[in-house]
Amino acid sequence: MPAGSVPGAVHAGTASAATAICGGVATITLAKIIQAFEITSIPSLVKLCIYADWAPLPRLHLRPSADIESNRWTVTDAAPIVYFRTGHHVNAQLSAEYEVTRGLRATIGARNLFDQNYTPVAGYPEPGRSYYASLRFTY
Repeated sequence: MPAGSVPGAVHAGTASAATAICGGVATITLAKIIQAFEITSIPSLVKLCIYADWAPLPRLHLRPSADIESNRWTVTDAAPIVYFRTGHHVNAQLSAEYEVTRGLRATIGARNLFDQNYTPVAGYPEPGRSYYASLRFTY
């Protein structure tokens, strides 16, 4: 196992067959507005984050993930102050990472695959679908 590794983690270049890791985190918050100006940006039901890391080849990792969030309360940041529910959304991401050589990894990916328009906090909308690429060198 490489230095600084986490037991059970999948490392590019160490597997001889396809490997996969899946996981997730669920947050359940039961919030209730008792008086005005007490609760802002608190989900009143559920937020779920799920992910997978699949290595179909020893040096290639495919990583789908999704953030699923139910309605949340938020408040306007200018007069008149109004509390409202933002609505639920699913934000899906996908990335692919390839280990070119030892210490050099290339990654491409996309965020907000469904190109949803959502605003978790009033006045601050999230961006639509976006793409990225990166090169990472470690020594």
